[in-house]
Amino acid sequence: MTPKIATVGLAHPYEVGFQNAASLLSETVQALEATGIECINTNVVVYDNATVKQATELLRATVFDVLMVCVATWSEDNHLLDLLSLIDVPVIIRPFPNRETG
Repeated sequence: MTPKIATVGLAHPYEVGFQNAASLLSETVQALEATGIECINTNVVVYDNATVKQATELLRATVFDVLMVCVATWSEDNHLLDLLSLIDVPVIIRPFPNRETG
């Protein structure tokens, strides 16, 4: 059985590279799907309470096995912790190389 992976981005709007977070998320999904892994791209980059709520609603309406968090920039962990407190599945943290992530 191959797990179904749901993805969200994580970034801080004042950090270098924030504008690339959504495209990095999409590129990750495309790369995984090219290997035959089923992915769900929420198209949400979590960076504040509103995006935590948006990601939570989308994820709760979706059937998946693992959540992949694609870390595009340095970010405060409180938003990620809020999301993880509401979504009870295993988590993969996917940092991008050569990014200023603190």
